[in-house]
Amino acid sequence: MTKISAAAYANAEHTLVDVKSSADDGETMLNSGIELNGPLPFSQMVRDWITGGGVVSPFVATQVLPQDLMAQFTAADIATVQAAIAADSAKALLWFSFLAQRDPMEVANQRFLAGWQALVGILGQPRMNEIATALNATSLTV
Repeated sequence: MTKISAAAYANAEHTLVDVKSSADDGETMLNSGIELNGPLPFSQMVRDWITGGGVVSPFVATQVLPQDLMAQFTAADIATVQAAIAADSAKALLWFSFLAQRDPMEVANQRFLAGWQALVGILGQPRMNEIATALNATSLTV
């Protein structure tokens, strides 16, 4: 068994990946195939790169970090959200639970999808499509 450490430096299309050998990393390449034991999307990108002949398929996020989503909001977005949650306690509850969220959010999770749909209702589908695209969560675009 040969151990490898893989460092991915991807541009917007995720086409550039650099793999470096190292004996100190927990990721492994097996004789019978590739097995990378690391957090996604890193391991998936490297696995795709190795098995695809050095070409990485476009990455679609299955998780979103709360701070990454928050970073996409403009001042106008926040003003619109504040007005919406002031008028609707159910939306306020979703918003405040989002603000308290610290762990990665699964984009297929029903609670996340409920919050996403609430944001679609508040900010509109075109704006949420822009945010989803910026997060590589294109499964959320319509």
